[in-house]
Amino acid sequence: MINLIKLYKGIKSRYTIHRILMGSKLSNFNFSPGYTLDISSEKHASYKKNWNIELKNLINIDIDGKPNILADINNLPFKNNTISNFGCFNVLELIQFPKIAVQEIYRVLNKTGYLVGYVPFLYPIHNQPVDYWRFSNKSLYQFLSNGGFNNIIIEPLGGRFIVMYDIILPKKLFFIRFILSLLSIGLNMLYEMFHSKEYNREMYPSGYFFYAKK
Repeated sequence: MINLIKLYKGIKSRYTIHRILMGSKLSNFNFSPGYTLDISSEKHASYKKNWNIELKNLINIDIDGKPNILADINNLPFKNNTISNFGCFNVLELIQFPKIAVQEIYRVLNKTGYLVGYVPFLYPIHNQPVDYWRFSNKSLYQFLSNGGFNNIIIEPLGGRFIVMYDIILPKKLFFIRFILSLLSIGLNMLYEMFHSKEYNREMYPSGYFFYAKK
């Protein structure tokens, strides 16, 4: 169940419901102590606010913008087994050669470290930055497994009516957006009374929250 205060604040900031759900997942995730890399030029991106980490240990990397370190995910400037956590949110689908990226992430993570991320599925394609891929549950699992990762957990987020809201996402009055978000979540819950939650979210995923270890 989504916290209503978080939903209110998220919709007011024009976030999709799946982004709010992702934030809730992250606020309850137990990151490993130590340095955390995140692929993002946004040092203060909203989804990082509730991470259970010390912000002084958070390093943002990207190929452009104003991250802490300018770097290519396919050629990370870090030694083997030196990073405790690696954030990869809405990134893998934008990389032309994601296999190399996952191998690099695996290389720099230490033995107790986590790769944590999110990939969209039922969500509009965009051209800037370029969308190359969409991963299903099974293809994402196989992709991470082939990259060397074990203990892979993948959770579909969304459902039939949440996907509809996120795709349409009205741009006008906040009040209308908030009412429609409540309606979407309510219809989603009602649908899951007659069909299992697993069926609803696996058949109509906005995307997948995932984490994995070596």
